[in-house]
Parts: sequence; structure tokens; C-alpha cells
Amino acid sequence: MIYRHLSEEEIQEFALTESSCAPELISHVHACQPCQARAAAYKMLFSGIARQTPPSFDFDLSAAVLSKIDTKKTAPAKSGLAGIGIIFSTLAALGVGGWLYRVKIISLYKTYILSIISGVSRMVIYFMVITVCCFLIFQLAEMYKRYQRKMDGLNIY
Repeated sequence: MIYRHLSEEEIQEFALTESSCAPELISHVHACQPCQARAAAYKMLFSGIARQTPPSFDFDLSAAVLSKIDTKKTAPAKSGLAGIGIIFSTLAALGVGGWLYRVKIISLYKTYILSIISGVSRMVIYFMVITVCCFLIFQLAEMYKRYQRKMDGLNIY
């Protein structure tokens, strides 16, 4: 026998499937008036929910959605061969430069290369940074435009 009132979950379990409950729980509900009243309320609630008709639309939902989908053919996506070529050539240049530095072929020219890099004016560095930033801004703007076009294609209103 359980000497405390049952929790909401235990009462709901009893109201839904009394036969699968533990014998102690069943005997407590039959002996305890407050738990019995709560179980009866849940049984009434569950039977009312079961009697309700399932909701349905008064129109054909699939036809409404399908009529809003744009079915016109779009141009095939551009191949990214140019981007892949740029990435490959950059990685190749970095790899060859790293290999040459590692093998110490350019160890004789190390001071010469460092003097070239340190001799670059700040104006050139600023120009390179501004160019990269402008490129990134244009790429982000293009990505946002593509995103907006895709979202507009999803809007059905």
C-alpha cells in the first residue's frame, strides 16, 4: 500500500491503462478518495479527447501548396573550375615555397627575400587589405542576394 498521494504521472497512467499499473498503485487509488477523484477527472478528460473528431481543412492543402511552387527551369549552376584553379595554384605556390624553404635552397636568398618583404610600403599593404575586404564584401552581398531569392521562392503568400 502506498501511504502518499500519487503524482500526476501516476494518476494519468492509472487513468489511461489501469491494467498495466502496479498492484500497490491500484490498491491506493481504490482506497484513497482524493486520488480516486483525480483519476476519474483524468478518465473523463481522456475520453472527451478521444471522442473529438480529428481536425481537417475545408480546402485541399496539397493543391494550395503545389500551386505556389515555382516550376520554371532555372539555369544550371556555374561550375567552380575557376575557383578550384585559384585555390589549387595558391596551395601549390605555398607548398613549393614551403618545400624550398624547408630544403634550404633559398637559404642564400633568405636575407634578400626578407628585405623585399620588409621594404614593402605601408600603402601597398593597405591597398592589399582594402582589396581583400572589398572582395569579401561583394561575395557576402552576392551570397545574401542568393539567400533572399531562395527565401522568396519559398514564400507562398
